Amino acid sequence: MKNKIAMLLMEAGVSYNKQRLHQAGYFRELLATSPEIDEELRSLLRLCRENVGRLNKTEDALVRLLEHDPLLRERVERLMTIPAVGPITALTWALEVGEVQRFSCIKKAVSYCGLCGDEQSSANRVQRSP
Repeated sequence: MKNKIAMLLMEAGVSYNKQRLHQAGYFRELLATSPEIDEELRSLLRLCRENVGRLNKTEDALVRLLEHDPLLRERVERLMTIPAVGPITALTWALEVGEVQRFSCIKKAVSYCGLCGDEQSSANRVQRSP
């Protein structure tokens, strides 16, 4: 939705601040002060912005629910002790991977997550896939 809003504005020739575009106040101001935006486009942009807001609220509610789930809470808290792992990454890992004990070694867990490419080696030649 955010990309669609940006694309619609670009197609209409509207200049905007990319960093501030999805802030509610800036977006309202942009709609009110840009003569390049006709009424049809304005209503479409408002609809897209409403969808962004709804999706954000839904995501926030889902994350809050999952963070308070007793079965996930401990695992999520443990995962978040890893530097750069926040609630979304921790929840994704906990929900997608399941019980870590099912992997006999870290190499298998990394492979399951697709964090390493395949390696084909023969003699002195090593070829890695993305």
